[in-house]
Amino acid sequence: LIRQLNDTLGLTSVVVSHDLEETFRIADHVVILANGGVAAQGTPDAVRRSADPLVHQFVHALPDGPVRFHYPGVSVEDDFGPVHQAPVVPKEQA
Repeated sequence: LIRQLNDTLGLTSVVVSHDLEETFRIADHVVILANGGVAAQGTPDAVRRSADPLVHQFVHALPDGPVRFHYPGVSVEDDFGPVHQAPVVPKEQA
């Protein structure tokens, strides 16, 4: 709807979002802010191709990079109990 209104009425919209795919679909120009400043800006394609490690990690949803996502916490087993795997049933019994 935002993209349609912008194109039809010649409007400019400012959208603040963490949903990159949606933002890339509706935006002509994207600005990514990080660490108190502009980390990247340009067309969605230009931002997707950014060589900046922080921007690359954010745009491509990577777990490893300059922003650490490996925070200490309890294991899944400690939090929810043991993980059980479904038994493998041979094809002739299925």
